[in-house]
Amino acid sequence: ISALDNGVGVIGVAPDAQVLPVKVLSEHLGGGFSSWIMQGILYAVSQGADVINMSLSGTVDFSTVPPGERDDVMRSMIVAYRRVINYASQQGTLVVVSAGNGGMNLDGTGQLWIRPAEFETAVTVSATAPYGLGVDPNADLDRPASYTNTGRSLVDFAAPGGDWVFPSSLYFHDMILSTGSNDSYYFSAGTSMAVPHVAGVAALIIGENGGSMKPAQLLRELRRRAEDLGQRGRDPIYGQGRISTGYWD
Repeated sequence: ISALDNGVGVIGVAPDAQVLPVKVLSEHLGGGFSSWIMQGILYAVSQGADVINMSLSGTVDFSTVPPGERDDVMRSMIVAYRRVINYASQQGTLVVVSAGNGGMNLDGTGQLWIRPAEFETAVTVSATAPYGLGVDPNADLDRPASYTNTGRSLVDFAAPGGDWVFPSSLYFHDMILSTGSNDSYYFSAGTSMAVPHVAGVAALIIGENGGSMKPAQLLRELRRRAEDLGQRGRDPIYGQGRISTGYWD
């Protein structure tokens, strides 16, 4: 999101954005409890965050959950999670989240539930990527990524997430290049790469509007600038469009 515009390496979508890092997952396991994530959201809201970038998702398969536990535990967790996301929105914070990397169309799959992507006030992002950009500079940059979850009821926007499936040693050209630890750079791919593109554009729009916007206003501006791809209007792959700053419109 905020790699510096300093003539070195890459430039972030919003290089002047102020970032508040909030750790909610284990560095050893790469995962964690929903309660950790909820606490992280509440902390970011308490610190006045305008946008929360959540490059994470979790899938609940209700068909594998015993009915008693489904009712008593899972439903309670979902209610609590939804309340936290709604609270963030009510306090003026836009929450942007991953659609997930399961390669599934979630429309009509009532047994599967993606959290926090399926909460109404969360902005859920699918991933796009080229195929063979290393050998074809005119490759379609807006191709749906091979792994992205989709669904008309799930996806709000699409954004560049990169991909790794091109059968050549140049496959990495289809991925996202970003900053890494110890002053390094790395290629990666996933809806986790797509989400910060949307969060970064949201930060730019907030900056254009004096540094403060209500989530509903920000969403309207994101929709206005999005490039309508695929089926006209909202569709399962691109949602309300591939995100765009709109500077070139």
